[in-house]
Amino acid sequence: MSRLDLEPEHYTVEDYQHWEGDWELIEGRPYAMSPACQALYECDVRFSSETIVRPDLLVVCYPPEEANLTRAPS
Repeated sequence: MSRLDLEPEHYTVEDYQHWEGDWELIEGRPYAMSPACQALYECDVRFSSETIVRPDLLVVCYPPEEANLTRAPS
């Protein structure tokens, strides 16, 4: 009898950019987000090529340089 190794799919931010709906990607694993209240501005925070999240509350003290935040405030 053979053993079947089941590993979860591993995704990157490039994959994430093509998905529809509200998702977060944490260490290569997708997580569906529950519907949120209407936001004035939605911002993705990218920590690595395998982790991108959309926080409920975010304070940014500098003008964003890209569509996604990629660094902590300095």
